[in-house]
Amino acid sequence: MSKQSQLERARTLEREAGRIRENLNVSKQGEILFQSPKNMWCDDEVVVEADGSGGATLMVVVGNYPADYNIMRQTHFTSEDDACEKAESLVR
Repeated sequence: MSKQSQLERARTLEREAGRIRENLNVSKQGEILFQSPKNMWCDDEVVVEADGSGGATLMVVVGNYPADYNIMRQTHFTSEDDACEKAESLVR
């Protein structure tokens, strides 16, 4: 199989995966679902990033997310909604 035909197959599969995610109401991998300062007195931010499979990672970061930051805390959730709910509870 040539490189060009493999690339076309990859594009086709990506479009199909996108349609499936849309039907399931699942975000694509790397999509930011939630981002907010943790509170007004510190530089920490609470971020939720989708994993593309219905789950998400909640991170508490310090710095300039997404360019230059350190992860202070990270937790993976099997549900995007659960991750966002937890993130909202961390923001004061």
